[in-house]
Amino acid sequence: MKTDSSKYRAVLDTFWADMDVLEWTPDEKLFYLWVFTNQHLDICGCYQVSTKVMAHETGVTLERIQELIAKFSSENKIRYNFETRELLILNWKKHNEGFFRPENKNSVKAISEGAARIKSEELRNVVLLWLGVRVAPAPPPTQAPAPQPKPKPEPEPEQRISDDASSQASTTPLPPTTDKKQRHHQQPDNEQRIRQAFEERKAFLTERFPWLDLAVEAEQCVAKYQNKAIGADAAVLVLEWCKRNPKPEARGRDRPTAGKGVERGERVRRSFDAIDRVTRAIDASTGV
Repeated sequence: MKTDSSKYRAVLDTFWADMDVLEWTPDEKLFYLWVFTNQHLDICGCYQVSTKVMAHETGVTLERIQELIAKFSSENKIRYNFETRELLILNWKKHNEGFFRPENKNSVKAISEGAARIKSEELRNVVLLWLGVRVAPAPPPTQAPAPQPKPKPEPEPEQRISDDASSQASTTPLPPTTDKKQRHHQQPDNEQRIRQAFEERKAFLTERFPWLDLAVEAEQCVAKYQNKAIGADAAVLVLEWCKRNPKPEARGRDRPTAGKGVERGERVRRSFDAIDRVTRAIDASTGV
């Protein structure tokens, strides 16, 4: 490394304790340090560098570089002119007051020469103001006149008649439909959609609601919503339907299946038959 031509950039150790820096992401800290320490930096605080060079030297993507430029520009840290590819550090004078003192003639002269090299008038005026040079305010940008809408070509006679007929037909209200069969055909095929929703999401519903008999729930859901509007998504209806049957709190409170219910009813019926036989035997023996 050639130390005779190398430049050293000083960074205050309080940089890492700054309240704004503490809120930055790693790539934001990297980019801002690069702004102050890269080899393109000029004594006037403004230098020419492209976004591709920024991305290459920092290792940050080009899209992210543009986002970082927008961020620090909105926070009044830098200004970047994409046409001239020039970057200005807005707080350069704040951190380098010694360069701008009148007694430091060499540094003031170098800053003046650097300002003369700046292509962007906006950025050059900022540096000149730092030097105490009065500059005329930049004229407002001229706005191009708004384009006049092109006149609509006059339609042919046949086209005009068809347009008038279509507009009249569109503004004429349609009579309400009273045919029950026609209203039924306008309803979506709810039965097919509900069954298809149960079938397509069978694995999910089985895992989410293991205590439900999906075949039974599908039939009940179809019976209720067969002739009703259910919206655009039948899967939402099916999920809400299954949520209506919450999981029992304990295993002993699970809903009995159809087989268990029949077996329990048979046991109750046999008990009543036994009681009835005993009662008739007692009545016969006592002569009642």
